[in-house]
Amino acid sequence: MIAVELAVAISCLVMCGVGIFFMVSIFRLRKFTFNLYIIFAILPDSLCIGILGVCLFYEALHGGFMLLFLCEWMCFQCFFFLLANLYVNAVIAKEVLALVQSSYHRKRLPPPPTSKVLRQVGLIYACMALFSGWLVAPLSWNFISIENDPVCLSRHTNVFGGMVPAF
Repeated sequence: MIAVELAVAISCLVMCGVGIFFMVSIFRLRKFTFNLYIIFAILPDSLCIGILGVCLFYEALHGGFMLLFLCEWMCFQCFFFLLANLYVNAVIAKEVLALVQSSYHRKRLPPPPTSKVLRQVGLIYACMALFSGWLVAPLSWNFISIENDPVCLSRHTNVFGGMVPAF
C-alpha cells in the first residue's frame, strides 16, 4: 500500500514540476501574470506531494516507522498546502471576477502587474506558514497534538486538557 502511495506521490510531483518548468521557462507564458497565479497555486501542491513522498519513502524503508520530526513536518506541510491553496484560489477568483466584470462592460482590463501578484502571494504564503507553524507547534496550550504511535496523526485537543470528543 505504501509503495502505491509513493508511486502516486512521485508521479504527481513529477507532473507538477514539469508544469511549473514549462510555465517558467517559456517567457511568453511567464509574462502574462495570470499564469503566475497558476504557478503559485501549483507550488504548494508539488511541495506537499514531494514531502509526502519523501516521508512515505522513509517510512517504507524503516518498516513503518517515521521520525516525529518528519511527522510534524508532514503535518505542517499539509496544513500549509490546504490553507495556501484556499487563499491563492480566492485571489485567483477575485482577479477572474474583475476580468469578467470588465468584459461584461466591454472594457479591456490589463493583467495585474507582476509586483502585485508577488505581493499577494508572498503575503498569503507568509501568513499561512506562520499559521501552519502555530498549528503544529508542540505547545501545552495548542489545540492540535501530533502523535506518531503507531502512525503519524494530528488530533484536535481540548486546550483545558483531554481530547475533544468525536461527534
